[in-house]
Amino acid sequence: MSLRQSLARFLVVVAPIVFSVNSTQSRAQSEGDNSTAASPMYKTASIKLSKSSIHADGTIKIGPDELTATNETLQALIEHAYEVHSDQIAGVPIWQNSQRYEIEAKADNSAAGEAGEGGERMLQGLLSDSFKLAVHRETRLIQVYELAVGDGSKLRESAPNYEDSPLRVIQVEKGRIAGREVPIATLARILSEELGRPVLDKTQLPYHYDVTLQWPTAPQSSEPPILTAIQEQLGLKLVPQLMFKDLIPGYELLIAEDGPKLRESDPAFADSAPPVIQVESGRIMGREVPIATLARILSMQLGRPVLDNTQLSSHYDLTLQWPTAPDSSPPAILNAVQEQLGLKLVPQLMPKEFLVIDHVEMPSAD
Repeated sequence: MSLRQSLARFLVVVAPIVFSVNSTQSRAQSEGDNSTAASPMYKTASIKLSKSSIHADGTIKIGPDELTATNETLQALIEHAYEVHSDQIAGVPIWQNSQRYEIEAKADNSAAGEAGEGGERMLQGLLSDSFKLAVHRETRLIQVYELAVGDGSKLRESAPNYEDSPLRVIQVEKGRIAGREVPIATLARILSEELGRPVLDKTQLPYHYDVTLQWPTAPQSSEPPILTAIQEQLGLKLVPQLMFKDLIPGYELLIAEDGPKLRESDPAFADSAPPVIQVESGRIMGREVPIATLARILSMQLGRPVLDNTQLSSHYDLTLQWPTAPDSSPPAILNAVQEQLGLKLVPQLMPKEFLVIDHVEMPSAD
C-alpha cells in the first residue's frame, strides 16, 4: 500500500467506521473525569516526595496486587498507567517532570483479580484519587482538499514527448498556473502551496497534461476563487475534508486466511480463576485473554500501536513464543502470531492518539 493510499484511508469522511470523530469523542468521555469509577483501587497507598538525586534512575514495578515506584515523576507514572509515550501526552504542568515520588501501594486479592490484565488500571485509579488526575484521549484533525474529477475532465493530454519536443515546463505566477507535460500529482502539490492546505490526488488520472489555470486574486467571496476556476477550466473539483494530522506506523490485527487457531477459555472456570497473563522475553502466556488485551500486549512488544479488527469477542487460553534475535526484519513475532494463533499483523499508517491532561494536582503530604 502506497503512502498516498494509506493517507486516504484516514480521511474522516472516507473511513468513519474505524476512526471517526464521534468514536474519538466517546472514548474521550469514557476516560474523562469518571474514568476510574470502574477501576479497582489499591487498598493502601503511600506517596512521599523522593529524597534521591534528580539524576538518579527512577523505577516502576507494577504487579497484579502491588505497585512500587522509586524516584519517579508523575509523567512516568502516567506513561505506565495509560501505556503512552511522552510525546503523546499534552497539557503537562511544569512540575510533572521535575517533582519525583516514592510510592508503595497494595491491593487485596479481590481487587487484584478484578484488575486481571495487570496493575495499569489500578494505577489509573491511584492517580485519579491521589493526584486528582482527569484525562481524555483525542486524535487531531486538519483541513485538507481532495482533488477529484468533476462532471467531466476538461484536461488536454500532452502530445507524445519526442526527442526534439520541448521539455516539461511549469510556470506558477500570482493567479495563474501554466504547464506542459504536467502530472496530476504535481498539479496537486502546486495547488497545496497556493491554498496552504494538503491536497490529495483522488482523480486516478494517469497521464500528463498541458494545463492553463487562471483565477482572480482579489477576494470576492469566502470560498477561494481557485476552487471555482479549477472546476470551470479543468473539469476537476477540490472537496474540503478533514484528515488526521499525525499518522504513525502501526499494525492492524486481523484473522489470517486459514482462520484462527485460538482455543476458547472454558466458561466453567471464568468465575473461579481470574485472568492470568505472563509476558516474558519472547513469550506470552495467558488464560481468559480477550483479543483487545492481546492487541495491547503486542503493541508493547512491537513499540507501535496495534488495532484489533478481528471482531473476535470470546476469551482465549493462549501461548505465543518467538525467537528474540535482535534486529530481525520483519519482527519474528509477526510470523509467530500467524503460525501459532492464526492471526496476522498488517502494517498500516494510523492516527496518533494523544492523552490530554484536563486536571491534575500535587498530592497532599502522606
